[in-house]
Amino acid sequence: MAKVEKEVPIQQYTTPWGQDEVDQLSDVLEGNTLVEGSKTREFEKKFAEYVGAKHCVLMPNATLALYASLIIIKPKLKSPNIRIPNFGNVEIFDACIMAGLTPVLADVTETGVLELRDQEAGIANHFNGRQAKPTLIEACFDAINHHTKDLISVYDFNYHRLVTLGGKGGAVCTDSIDEYNVLLKIKDHGRSDTNSQDFNLWGIDLQVTEIQAAFGLAQLEALPKKLETITDMYEKIKSAFVNSKTIVFLRESPSMYIDIYTKEPLKLGQFLTENGIIANRLPKPLHLQDICKLSPRIDTKFVFSNTLYNAGLFLPSSPIMEDAQVDKIITVLKKFVKIE
Repeated sequence: MAKVEKEVPIQQYTTPWGQDEVDQLSDVLEGNTLVEGSKTREFEKKFAEYVGAKHCVLMPNATLALYASLIIIKPKLKSPNIRIPNFGNVEIFDACIMAGLTPVLADVTETGVLELRDQEAGIANHFNGRQAKPTLIEACFDAINHHTKDLISVYDFNYHRLVTLGGKGGAVCTDSIDEYNVLLKIKDHGRSDTNSQDFNLWGIDLQVTEIQAAFGLAQLEALPKKLETITDMYEKIKSAFVNSKTIVFLRESPSMYIDIYTKEPLKLGQFLTENGIIANRLPKPLHLQDICKLSPRIDTKFVFSNTLYNAGLFLPSSPIMEDAQVDKIITVLKKFVKIE
């Protein structure tokens, strides 16, 4: 009897890599060093050019990248209080605590972003590429192709992002040469210069490896195509449900993941799973996290944070999905709408 192949579920996100990554890694392994060096500088230069910033500093992960950035802007703050999006990444909360700041939970807009008034101290978060209004610093975890001129921008290169450094990674972009130089010192124990034994600034070890930078270089080359693919998939799915009352979309298109909204996301998520499609819920608001229960907050209702969380799902959003897989997602969603 012929063996029946079991259909592989469509994952929410799959990190793609191929020969370009192998070639970049081989280049490093054939060299004489694995510590931060020429590959790192090359990635930083190319990424800064890509987002339109003057400088880029690569970091081990996004939390530490944000932490180092907060150390720089801390002297500019009138108080240790800093607003952060209640609907967002726990890394933002953690980095504030690490930097000795008091994160104040603030609700987001109906599109999931934290918008700040002029001179208001806070960390603007671009949810799924939808643009926030930053003042000093912005979390571009979901907006890898964005940088606001003259502000500090922080990026996440985790395994589920469109660019990864082989699993983890982060970066800080700035247009200030002074901020850039301080970041370089912070990430290298405060050395006055590379390989120097003189330390004139406080710092810690935040350097990356050449292997991480090499992997990122290969990923960066494919980034424009990945972003285009995600947009095309989103628009195809959205167009299939333009008149649906069960499945709705936010008014602004995303640039990272395909998000949809429904009255019963748990029921829809279970239905998708039963049909071989993996979908994840949107981030749980921070005010619902045990670690944030005692955190100060702007309000107590968090209307938009709760609304988005209670209705949202991330559909499979890997840029290497095939047309047939996207068609299957649409077909299964239509079955769900029909049974409703």
